[in-house]
Amino acid sequence: MMRQFFLRRTETMTSNEEILDKWDNMSQTLIAVLTHVGEKEISQAAQYQLLDMIITATRMPIGYRKLRACLPETLLSLLLKVAGLGDIGANLRSLKLLQHIIDRHSLRFHVSVPRIFRESDHFAKIKSNEDDLEYFRLQRKDVYDSLYRSFLTHSNVMSNLEALFCAVCLILIEVQYPHTARDIAELMVNIQDAVINIPDLPIQSPRVSAWIHSTVISVLSFIACIHGLTDLKTLVSEVVSRRSEVAPFLIPPLKAKYTIGDITDFKEDVFFNHVLVRRCLTNACFDNRKIRIENTVGISAVMPEIE
Repeated sequence: MMRQFFLRRTETMTSNEEILDKWDNMSQTLIAVLTHVGEKEISQAAQYQLLDMIITATRMPIGYRKLRACLPETLLSLLLKVAGLGDIGANLRSLKLLQHIIDRHSLRFHVSVPRIFRESDHFAKIKSNEDDLEYFRLQRKDVYDSLYRSFLTHSNVMSNLEALFCAVCLILIEVQYPHTARDIAELMVNIQDAVINIPDLPIQSPRVSAWIHSTVISVLSFIACIHGLTDLKTLVSEVVSRRSEVAPFLIPPLKAKYTIGDITDFKEDVFFNHVLVRRCLTNACFDNRKIRIENTVGISAVMPEIE
């Protein structure tokens, strides 16, 4: 089945219906493979090889289908399960597979590494689908819980953190609604606060803390750009300016080596405050943006907490 799916690379006259049928078959293959990831009877090397094969097989855009068709609940649940196994290699591969499945506009290479975003030409013209929003709302608790825990357990490897960043940005692109922007902004500030306030995190080190804080500000700048949120852009610019003076290592790009002091010695104004971020994401802020995207759903966020 996987070999047949690869043939899509060379087919030029395949109908859209045939392509969608092949994806349905491929999704069943993904489910079958992911079901066995983590089993002791299969060696880690064999599991990685299988995951690498299916990542390669889903590297191309899969068409403009609804999210629930691209990523059915069973497949999503298995991806999140693999991401949470505690195996850093499986975590990385599950995130890459998630990227390839939800990247229906082939934009992941524009959000592959954290940076400060200052324009949105590639992203703001994408038309969102209300069915995608509704489906994502049903899955949001599990998705955000998985992302939160992955940030706080696997960010000590740069490739995993970059994969997490890319996955978050693709969610913002593909489900481009105020509801999603608010949720993810809240998630990122919660991750920032956890890194500051939980000293015994497995990943805790000055370098990894700098990476995560750089990633948080990158995601917030991305939200501001794709939605044209002037107030959030201003807030991000103010934090960037303060960090550039006292803590430039808290600004992307991520680096393998830094000269870093104790980040807890800095004033609160180099970090993001929940209240200030929320003020930049009100309905009025979205109504006044340059590019109007209809807000059809209110927010009642229940953010995950680490146990």
